[in-house]
Amino acid sequence: MLPPVEQKHGPIVKPDSGKNGITTQVYTNHFSVKVAPNLMLYQYDAIVERPNFRSPNTWEEAMSRDHRRRFVQQLAENKSFDFMFW
Repeated sequence: MLPPVEQKHGPIVKPDSGKNGITTQVYTNHFSVKVAPNLMLYQYDAIVERPNFRSPNTWEEAMSRDHRRRFVQQLAENKSFDFMFW
């Protein structure tokens, strides 16, 4: 395990609201998080692949969000990994 790294900078500060243009709602897939300063966080990226039945012994990336969601759901239901959500 790697030793803890001191965090020197916090998240980027949001600038003041603009004055020109029109107001619109924008939905994003991120949110602010406050964590304990001594907590070590890890981020993992995973690619979900499935067998390519048109070409034997090859795999292709599961591009559909639904395919990836169902795969992770099956892992959780089969208790393949210890998942922790809070």
